[in-house]
Amino acid sequence: MNMEKTPQTTPTLRSVPGRRRWPTIVLMVVVFAAGAAIGAAGTVLYFDRINQYYRAHPEKLPERIASRIAKEMDLSSEQAPQARQIVAEWWQAMQEVRHQSYPLYKPPLDRMDQQMSALLNDRQKQKWNEYFASIRRMYNPDKTAATHPAQ
Repeated sequence: MNMEKTPQTTPTLRSVPGRRRWPTIVLMVVVFAAGAAIGAAGTVLYFDRINQYYRAHPEKLPERIASRIAKEMDLSSEQAPQARQIVAEWWQAMQEVRHQSYPLYKPPLDRMDQQMSALLNDRQKQKWNEYFASIRRMYNPDKTAATHPAQ
């Protein structure tokens, strides 16, 4: 009895008869693309929510900006309050610029609203008024002011 031991090999992807490689590669590409798409969509949703929050609460944005600056610049405990004051003054100046520039935005916004309202039927006008109110709020520095010229 000749019992020589032959080394056993583990079958590889290529060595398995009838097995094709391309379906595996296509599946890997599809899974990778789906992961990238889900990650991109999640990122967009995340930043959209942050933007919505700070549009609703603009008074909180200067503090966040100052905190980021303090962290990124590694500010000392003496520098951080000074940076916070600089950002607060800058934010106030920017708000004043917004208030001063709103009269420049208002006529084109009103014109667009009137032209679109004339174009649309009653059902579309209702949707338009809701949609356009959000656009007008974006440009209106005074959130308590009327959001529609008819108001």
